[in-house]
Amino acid sequence: MYQFQYPGDTADIVPEWEAPEGYAQPRFFYTVDVLGVQADSTDAKAKGLLTFVDDATIRLRDLVTDAPVADETVVVILPDGSEQETTLDAEGRAELSDIPPGPIKYFFPDLPGSSRESPLQGTTGPDPNEASLWRIAPQQTVMAVDHETGGLDTSTEPLQEGTWVYVFPEHSGEDPPMSPIIEAKATGEGTLMRVDWSDPSR
Repeated sequence: MYQFQYPGDTADIVPEWEAPEGYAQPRFFYTVDVLGVQADSTDAKAKGLLTFVDDATIRLRDLVTDAPVADETVVVILPDGSEQETTLDAEGRAELSDIPPGPIKYFFPDLPGSSRESPLQGTTGPDPNEASLWRIAPQQTVMAVDHETGGLDTSTEPLQEGTWVYVFPEHSGEDPPMSPIIEAKATGEGTLMRVDWSDPSR
């Protein structure tokens, strides 16, 4: 078994959904050197080109506690347009091996607000694709915020898509619990997505 170090960034490979002429999986000529004896992939007895395949890891964590979320179904749309469905393990991880390299899309079909129409974006490679979509848990207090007045409203139920909310983990003796505060945005009924402060569109 050979391990290949891809010379570029797999995120720059053009996936099926962006390629006018279809996805082209990277292939390479190669040279084998055994104790100074060399053979090229273009030799008559060689198989020709090396087809590059990659791995991908997806990890789902709780929005507030940062704990791993196990047993959720995840559907991964691979760079060549094919799909794989699997289940997150006890560590909230799904690992895919020997898949076409490049950008991927993925969603959790059993989580409200996560869908094929609004997938998360990722890429193949050694770094895990992190997701923080999570359902509101009973131990959480959620307050909708009015960004014009700065007021907080605990009466918003259910949360409507696009509603900005503050999420407060429950702490005994505090009413309402005020620390820590996580600002999030509702992506669907009962589902939140952590705010990325570096994203100007937030």
